[in-house]
Amino acid sequence: MTTVATVRGPVDTIDLGQTLMHEHIFNITAEIEGKTYVLPTVWDNQIVSPDEAVKRAHARGLDKWPSYKTEDEASKRYDAMHGYMEQDAWH
Repeated sequence: MTTVATVRGPVDTIDLGQTLMHEHIFNITAEIEGKTYVLPTVWDNQIVSPDEAVKRAHARGLDKWPSYKTEDEASKRYDAMHGYMEQDAWH
């Protein structure tokens, strides 16, 4: 049995049905050194705290993540990407 970690515990992949990738991506918006980043909070198959997510993003290199001038700009970009993924998945 192959499972995925969810907030309610492991779920067998056979029980998921059609699932869009973005439906199980957790992220935070963080302002770091005057820039706003959208960072994942799932690392090594574990949900980590926001502080740990920032620490791990720093360790990997913040230049690897897109940055935005404001949280509003970051949210708009995230919403746009969400829309693109839905179009790709359903059309």
